[in-house]
Amino acid sequence: MIATSQQTRDIANLAGDLATKTQSGSPMSTANEVLQQIVPDWKGSDDDWKNLTVAQAEDAKSQLQGLLAAFDKK
Repeated sequence: MIATSQQTRDIANLAGDLATKTQSGSPMSTANEVLQQIVPDWKGSDDDWKNLTVAQAEDAKSQLQGLLAAFDKK
């Protein structure tokens, strides 16, 4: 099952928050860094985003939320 547009927006929003807090990279580069750890051969292309599965999207959201929580504890 392919990720919904809401799921990809959630990833973008979380990545944007993390990029802002860490002042490193753009929201897109932050999202792609996380997704490269989850999805084999992830390049961040339009095709990659169109084929992102629900499970991969949820995993990315969870990882981004964890990174934000860890950063907030500092």
